[in-house]
Amino acid sequence: MSLLRIVACMTTVVLSIRTSNAYECPSYEDIVQTSLEGYRASELDGGSDSIWYMVATNEPTLPPICTCGINNITVSDDELTYEYTNTDICQGLKEPFQIHIGGEINGEFPGNMKENAIIHNHQLKNLDPNMVFHVERDGNKDLDVVYTYACLGHGLFSFNVLAKTSTRTTQEIESMIAEVDNMIGHGILKIEKVRIVNQTSYETCEV
Repeated sequence: MSLLRIVACMTTVVLSIRTSNAYECPSYEDIVQTSLEGYRASELDGGSDSIWYMVATNEPTLPPICTCGINNITVSDDELTYEYTNTDICQGLKEPFQIHIGGEINGEFPGNMKENAIIHNHQLKNLDPNMVFHVERDGNKDLDVVYTYACLGHGLFSFNVLAKTSTRTTQEIESMIAEVDNMIGHGILKIEKVRIVNQTSYETCEV
């Protein structure tokens, strides 16, 4: 069996866990910050510039041999849906590993989304919470950093930091995580085992 197939199987097995609703998850109201005032999900979709660097994550469906994640996001305001492709560089694979995700947007609270994987053009059932709970903007008031928290079932959670640039140091990213942890309240979000991808790592991955 090829390494690529093994990675895909590992991801599929963990993704299958997402069909269960037996988990505890903080409500969106408990973690959303005032930075989401005026936020629109369509801001994630920059057209030709829809790339987001996943500079920090503890996503349990992402094999540990994979790093340098990039999300390419498209949003449909009319249908209140979104899709993205997560692309990662995995040790031992000749080609990048990709997974396709699709989800729904809450019309009243656009940061309160739900999603699951799309495998062979089939959306896995039972969409799970994927919450944009805090954002940072640049000097032009455009989105610069997006913090998300997903609840996957069976006690699995995913904390992610998405940035428009890949130029941050490990210390800077660690500081960002600590700040948002204190902001929400220590222990409310599960941020253990976060994998950080700094500028040097992205340069090594050549992405």
